[in-house]
Amino acid sequence: MTMLGYRKKRSHTMTIVQAIADFEGYNIPTSRARRNNNPGNINFGILSEQFGGVLETIPEGIAEEARFASFPFAEAGWNCLRLLLNKNYCGMTVLDAFNKYAPPNENNTVSYAQFICKETGLTLMDVLTADNIG
Repeated sequence: MTMLGYRKKRSHTMTIVQAIADFEGYNIPTSRARRNNNPGNINFGILSEQFGGVLETIPEGIAEEARFASFPFAEAGWNCLRLLLNKNYCGMTVLDAFNKYAPPNENNTVSYAQFICKETGLTLMDVLTADNIG
């Protein structure tokens, strides 16, 4: 907000990794993504292990099934997300990439992709590049 109470128009300078983290709730201190130092809620697997990831531990009283990687520190989670996107999604359109990253059988893929576009200034048909991935 400015001193006059008007909200400044947001500039689209967010990268795709930042927008993913925002969508996944990483900026909420009590979120699963934050608890696991995993801004992309990346599934546990071979790639996440390369960054020190282990299968998450679900705190008692939380009704979630363990499936995501838990990283030893935040930078490891960010680096894993960047590598995952650059290695497996670079060159795909935003819509195609999010159909793969957040498949419709688990997510509202179109809403997710539209959120990414809104935050980055991309369109659904724009192509992921190393620059816009972040």
